[in-house]
Amino acid sequence: MDAYKLPDAIILCGGLGTRLNSIQPDLPKILTPVGKGALIDVLIGQIIRAGLKRVVLSLGHLSETVVRYVDTIDKSNIEIINVTESKPLGTGGALKLACSKSQSEYFLVINGDSYTDINPSDLLEFHVKCDSSLTMLVVRVEDSTQYGSVVVDSSGLVKSFNEKTKNKIGEGLVNAGMYVIDRSELKKIKDGEAVSLENDIFPELIGDRFYAYISDSKFLDIGTPISFLKAEQFFSDVKS
Repeated sequence: MDAYKLPDAIILCGGLGTRLNSIQPDLPKILTPVGKGALIDVLIGQIIRAGLKRVVLSLGHLSETVVRYVDTIDKSNIEIINVTESKPLGTGGALKLACSKSQSEYFLVINGDSYTDINPSDLLEFHVKCDSSLTMLVVRVEDSTQYGSVVVDSSGLVKSFNEKTKNKIGEGLVNAGMYVIDRSELKKIKDGEAVSLENDIFPELIGDRFYAYISDSKFLDIGTPISFLKAEQFFSDVKS
């Protein structure tokens, strides 16, 4: 991929983090401690390794805390732009606002409360190869109960989503919180509108060049107390 065609990255990190309030009430999930740094350092490092040069941080709850931390990050290899929503916009509305600070025709989008140890350039290349309008990274997990699962056909086209269930349903493909999305798809979202990517946008795109990129990579959803407590060991395993 030529440099001039490289997309910008957008990290969605403005959520309220209500599930982690009992553990870190004054710290957004993107700043969850990991080794000598925070989750944001890991995600930005991943973006840099993919060869991308620009990242937009979509901020909301505790945005000032994130901005102060970002001021300390080495930006010699990446440009970091902060965009803060004035009211909760959901993941879709926040993405629409963040993309207003970018000129790229498609974006690498990363949820700021999860991590998958892939090189995002693989996801980007798949997106371009398939002429996809939206490509979702999915990973295989032994029990998809707490996530819900993604159903795809043999070519990778997304066919449906299964909701979360209290009954153990075994191995499945789950949304890993990383996407590539064309700017044209965001025209469906009105400026300032509160919209959920997962509930409002993704289901409407089924059947319209919506692909899943399947990976066996390690995956961590850091948004729950149980997974938060496992984060340190998870990243130690990834590094090893």
